[in-house]
Amino acid sequence: MQQNLSVLKKIKNYIFSFFLSKVGYYNGTLYQINYIKKKLEVVDDFTPIFLIVANEYYHEESIKLPVAESSEIAKLIKLEKNDTNALLIASKLPDATFVNKWSFSFIPVKSLFYIPESFVFAKLVSNNHIIKIVSGPERDFFVTRLRNNIITSARKHGWIDSFERFSMSIGVINQRTEDITAENLAVPLISGIKGIKFLELFPFLKINRNIDFLSVIKNLLLPGFLLFTCFLMISSLLIFSRGIYLEQQVNQMKNELSYMLVNNDEFEIERTKYESLYSIFSNKNNHLALYITLAPVFDIATLSSVRFELGRYIIQGETEQASDLLELISSQVNVVNAKFDLPVTKNGARERFTMSFLVNPNQIKIPLVESKNE
Repeated sequence: MQQNLSVLKKIKNYIFSFFLSKVGYYNGTLYQINYIKKKLEVVDDFTPIFLIVANEYYHEESIKLPVAESSEIAKLIKLEKNDTNALLIASKLPDATFVNKWSFSFIPVKSLFYIPESFVFAKLVSNNHIIKIVSGPERDFFVTRLRNNIITSARKHGWIDSFERFSMSIGVINQRTEDITAENLAVPLISGIKGIKFLELFPFLKINRNIDFLSVIKNLLLPGFLLFTCFLMISSLLIFSRGIYLEQQVNQMKNELSYMLVNNDEFEIERTKYESLYSIFSNKNNHLALYITLAPVFDIATLSSVRFELGRYIIQGETEQASDLLELISSQVNVVNAKFDLPVTKNGARERFTMSFLVNPNQIKIPLVESKNE
């Protein structure tokens, strides 16, 4: 099964690599992202379908809409929307909606989607985590994501020349900072692209640009559809094979369970036999302990009854001195907690008693009878 998962992972990587080959990065120079080498490359005759635009080619701001109803939000966004901007809902509150807005300047590269790089890099950050993109003199900039999912970025210039001052300019206390250099720019771009959801791309679609849609269908949609179809077919086959494998495992477990149940029945029979034998011998042992305990009692007392209740032996009878009898019984090593259960009463010269005690069969001490050789 691990091999099947590895196959699926390879297919996913291949599909992602295919779509990534259609992604460009523009900062005055057009680059293609090489997924294998994890680097940006200048490629001749490259027309990207998705173009990530450097921050100097757009203006970024956030808008607070005083509505929360989806229909009203759509109307207000439609009023704000034009050919040169993109609006993306950041978060909704009960009484307001926050929207990220990017307004693009002229970009001399044809593409179907124009995506601001701050949107891509923001996929790498959590709330108030700041990253600085080190791209060279006058091109460094800071990016963060605020509490309401608002993306905020700023060029490093003038007073804003450090993480701390950028934090002060947006009114937050940054929790973490990180530098991303131009030499390693492809790696965070790839990671950020992986975090973009499919529906998040539509606000960046520019259908009125001079694009050859036939070429888009030929180079992106058709191969993408074929790859996705192949992925679904292979996934279905792997899921089917996994189902067969799991069914075999279930049948094997059923057989093992049946075997265990048979063994368990045999064990229960043997356990019942053992408990019966143990009970018999245990009871005999207890009675033996009682007989040994009462052996010296018969010399000084007359017993009228002997009972066994709740783990205690209860004896009733008469003797000349009941306290001496209690002391005699208590002195035996196998007797525990001997006591009178009822007050001692007089019957002429003798005393009537009711006493009880516990017997520990493990402490039985059989008195030895001495015999004299004549």
